[in-house]
Amino acid sequence: MLARRYAQVQLLSWDLINEPSFGDPKTIFSQRPLPNYDRYEIAAFRDWLAERYSIVELQQRWRQTPADFAGWDQVTLPVAADYATDPRNTETRNMLKVMDYTFFSQDMFTRWAAQISTAMRAAGCTTLIGVGQDEACSRISPQFYASAIDYGTTHPWWNNDSLLCDMLLDKHIGRPNIIQEIGVMLVRDVDMRPWRSEQECANLLERKLVTGLIGRGAGLIQWLWHINAYMVSDNENSIGLIRPDGSAKPELKVMQEVGRLMQELKGLVIEPEQPPDTWVIIPYSQWFLRPDLALEATRQSIRILGYDLGIIPQMVSEQQLEELVGQQQQPQTIILPGVQHLSEPAWQALLTFVERGSTLLVSGVLGQDQHNLSMPIHIADFDHDLQDIRPVSRYEQLQGRNGQSYQFSYGGDKIAYVKKAHNYVREYRHEKGRIFWSGIPIEQSHSAEAIHAIYQEILEVESRDGQQDSPYLIAQQALKHGKLTLIVSENSQAGELELEDGQRVLIAPGRAGAILRKDDGSNICFGGVHML
Repeated sequence: MLARRYAQVQLLSWDLINEPSFGDPKTIFSQRPLPNYDRYEIAAFRDWLAERYSIVELQQRWRQTPADFAGWDQVTLPVAADYATDPRNTETRNMLKVMDYTFFSQDMFTRWAAQISTAMRAAGCTTLIGVGQDEACSRISPQFYASAIDYGTTHPWWNNDSLLCDMLLDKHIGRPNIIQEIGVMLVRDVDMRPWRSEQECANLLERKLVTGLIGRGAGLIQWLWHINAYMVSDNENSIGLIRPDGSAKPELKVMQEVGRLMQELKGLVIEPEQPPDTWVIIPYSQWFLRPDLALEATRQSIRILGYDLGIIPQMVSEQQLEELVGQQQQPQTIILPGVQHLSEPAWQALLTFVERGSTLLVSGVLGQDQHNLSMPIHIADFDHDLQDIRPVSRYEQLQGRNGQSYQFSYGGDKIAYVKKAHNYVREYRHEKGRIFWSGIPIEQSHSAEAIHAIYQEILEVESRDGQQDSPYLIAQQALKHGKLTLIVSENSQAGELELEDGQRVLIAPGRAGAILRKDDGSNICFGGVHML
């Protein structure tokens, strides 16, 4: 009824649900989907599994016997203990069931969103339909439900050390992504006073907004204009630009400056015809088994590519690869970071991309599927290296292609759950493309400089300014009548930077900004960036 009533309101955009969770309604916003255990969910989960496996196949994948379950009526949902990932937990638990349940949750939400969208279209709705999602971790991901909506979103709230990664994670290759609900959460010091000053909050907001542009966001929506003083949550009623007495916080000037940039860019932006040439694969098979492990590897990869090497990649879900093969997409380079588990269809799709001419850089273990079972690789030269999978040591040496040896360290508990295949960077020719395989999962390590060196060696790109672990995120793009340079600084000190075209600029500490260079040679500066 609502969709029919507002069908002709063209300025309206529909948000089907805000920041969705799955399962138990009492545990919304949990980082992983938790079952509700009602009979409808149990029946749906059994049906979903039966579409993929026989009972015998499921027993094998979950390491169960007929004594555990002999028929579908005995298959159960995961329990709380199954979600434990700490290697110190010695209790028998079914992490593999949790992984399948997490994939099930993605499919069920996608089905729901598609049904709602179809009903709204049937009611005459012609405007955009989306779903608002925050940093979802293993909750419902836009990479899975993109086919059911018109655009994705990112709500960058808490992960301020990995803004670029979070924004790219939600950018589906076939849908625009709005950087939505950009704001600054309340963080308290030990005496409960705010951790950040109002100016520091403004600087963080500025970094978020400019990072959103670098991450190819289709738009920026700040949350919110007026502080909602009636909210009972101290966090919620601290967010906003205008205080209850009508005075403005420093964040308002940030929004005004970004608005000035948008006005100057009107009519100048050139929409890219193709996605970026470099793809980073989101390894959801291992993500849904050990979320922290996969997330760390993905963040390391994106930070080194973006900050050190100036490459803003396209992130692609492992489960999306088959579809993209059929669409004749063809990236130049594909990076599969720190892999421990990978589905067989995803590997076959990656091989197809390589056959067509892509370069694949993969680090870690190959030949283990999402249920930790052996799977065929179909490249004969790989066979020997698939036989000796074992835990990493605290320190590992990797022999590079150029003969140089690189040291990687694995601290904490990683020697208890991270595996390697060998200690070399192997190169394989496969049809028109190449595969570079580091048997050590380099992105799982604490050795950013060594990862940087391997990326440079394989990708054959120069490090920007020769700097490793750069505090600056810089992106440049051509305009119809000029060039736009976007800069984000995570440095506590002011920085003097030389851009690719020889321009020298000053970026204020912890600030972000832009330079618009017109064809007539004039420059307009925005935010914390100034010409030297």
